[in-house]
Amino acid sequence: MVTRRLPGAGRGRRAPPRHPCRHRAFRPSPNWRITPRAAPRIKQKGTPHLVYGQGLRIDKWLWFARLTKSRSAAQHLCESRYLRLDGRVIDRASALVRAGSVVSFPHNDEVVVVRVEGLADARRPYVEASRLYTDLRQTAAAG
Repeated sequence: MVTRRLPGAGRGRRAPPRHPCRHRAFRPSPNWRITPRAAPRIKQKGTPHLVYGQGLRIDKWLWFARLTKSRSAAQHLCESRYLRLDGRVIDRASALVRAGSVVSFPHNDEVVVVRVEGLADARRPYVEASRLYTDLRQTAAAG
């Protein structure tokens, strides 16, 4: 007995033909993501990327300052109860850090102690991120 295949069976479904007027790909303008609400937050060239205000979550600040490799690593550090903020043991990643706060935590065989100098709005390159804090280990070793 011979079985016959139906026409088009087994070849998968084909996409319908494109309309002749739609031969170009849609290309949005460069500012297509900017909404009127987000427009005031756009930074001008040359302005510092520091945020001054109430505070920032400690896990985000650790990640923005490049003291941890990832935000999840920063959250884990906060929840491990090894991190101290102004001498208090921190057990939650949502604790607020402000300019002037002192953050300390163990890293490898030493204790990292830094003073918060500023708050960022995003993760920046290392040179800019290092301006967010002052390393207090250097001053203790020199004195």
